Amino acid sequence: MKKYIIFFTLFFCSKTTLSQRVFLCDSTEVSGTMVSECVTFYDYELQAYDTSRIHPLYRDSSGIDVPIPWRKVKIVAQIDERKVLNGQITYIDGGDTIMVGHLANGIPHGKFITYSKYSTSYFNYINGKIEGELLTKNKDGREFHGTYVNSQGHGPAYWLFPNGRIRYYSTFFNGKKTGIAASFHDNGMMFSLIPYYEGLMIDGVYNYYGEDGLLLYKYEVKNHRGRVIKDE
Repeated sequence: MKKYIIFFTLFFCSKTTLSQRVFLCDSTEVSGTMVSECVTFYDYELQAYDTSRIHPLYRDSSGIDVPIPWRKVKIVAQIDERKVLNGQITYIDGGDTIMVGHLANGIPHGKFITYSKYSTSYFNYINGKIEGELLTKNKDGREFHGTYVNSQGHGPAYWLFPNGRIRYYSTFFNGKKTGIAASFHDNGMMFSLIPYYEGLMIDGVYNYYGEDGLLLYKYEVKNHRGRVIKDE
């Protein structure tokens, strides 16, 4: 039995950023297939691994290594004669498949699909980086469409209501929201228009509208922070 530390990047549909997760595994190989029993956790402030207990640790402000939240996951992957992961890789959580993808020389390369309780996401890796369109379909009918370059949002991104109308539209440049972000009601009427630059709202006063097109309230942005302007 061999122990591997496997790093992987997963996308979560509730955000437009990518979150890295770490897999620490006990692995066995049978007839070209690697089966790993793993724990998985988010890679934040990670400093150490207690490999004797297969338990992830991070270093707190006092310099003490303490456990962080983790989950058990099984990974099934194809391994070639060089003992390198090549081919399909599947992640299984509690009997449910949570991700299927493809590795080339141990690096994510090709189409990937992630599954969760609420949504399914489709995206493509090229040499370990997410490139091109990312599509997330929620079970309630909502959708997210984004464009990625080098694993960062870059280009147009939009969210759809179940009826197919645009709920929110924005553009990204090197992972940061830049340009006009427009939001709408499900009847197609505009809710707001807010300009962004490098991920921050641009200072100004902006109008928010109701489903009938009438003004709901004004919103002031100052030093990139916003507040609703109350009627005097």
